[in-house]
Amino acid sequence: NSPHLAVFRLEVYRVVTSLVPSGGILSLLLVLPGLFSLGLKIERRIGSAEFGFLIFVPLIAMNVAFDLICAIAFFATNSYIWTSLSCGSQYDLLFFLLSVDCLFFSDPSEKRRISCLPCGFETRHYPFWVLGLVSLLFGPNPSFFWSVAVGYAYSHGKLNFLKPKRAAPERWEREGGFLENFAARPGWTVGCSGGGLNAEIEGGDGAAWGARVVA
Repeated sequence: NSPHLAVFRLEVYRVVTSLVPSGGILSLLLVLPGLFSLGLKIERRIGSAEFGFLIFVPLIAMNVAFDLICAIAFFATNSYIWTSLSCGSQYDLLFFLLSVDCLFFSDPSEKRRISCLPCGFETRHYPFWVLGLVSLLFGPNPSFFWSVAVGYAYSHGKLNFLKPKRAAPERWEREGGFLENFAARPGWTVGCSGGGLNAEIEGGDGAAWGARVVA
C-alpha cells in the first residue's frame, strides 16, 4: 500500500490486502513467529471476534490516513518522495500489535528485554526501544513510526471510535449473529461483554478479560 498506488492509481484495495502477510521466505520467517505469539495472546484475552476487528478496522484506517497525509504532503511540496512511501506491511501490523499489547494488555511497570541487549525496559516504553533498534540496524521507516504512534493512540483511548461497542462482539457470536457458526467451532475464542477493547483495564491477567476457548 502506497499513495502512488492507492490514491493516484485508484488501487484502493491495497489498504486491505496489504495487511495479509507476504514477501519472501526470510521475511515471513522473521515476522510470523512474532505475529503468532502476539496474536494468540491478545485473541485469548478479548476473543476471536474482537481480535479480528482489532486487526482490520484500525489498520485499514491507519493505511487510509497515511495515504491521505502523504498525498496532501505531495501536493504541498511537489516532492515525489511522499508518493513512494508505503504502509500496511506485516511489519507495520507487528509494531501495532506490539504497542497495543504493551500498553493495553500488560503491566506498564513490568520490564521486558530485547534479546541482544543486557538491560530491560519498562513495558510502556518497550515499543519505542524496539523501533529504535530496528531503525538503527535497517534504517528509519516512516510507516513503522506511524504504526507505533497509532498503537499508542489506540491504547490510550484516542481512537475509541474505531473500537466496537461493548456488547457488539457478543451479539455477533450468539444465535442469529453473523458469526454464530464460527463461535461454535473448536478453537474459536468467545469473548465477554464485560471485557475486551472497551474495558477500563490497563494490564492484568487473562482471567480478567473473561474470554474462553471453545473446546
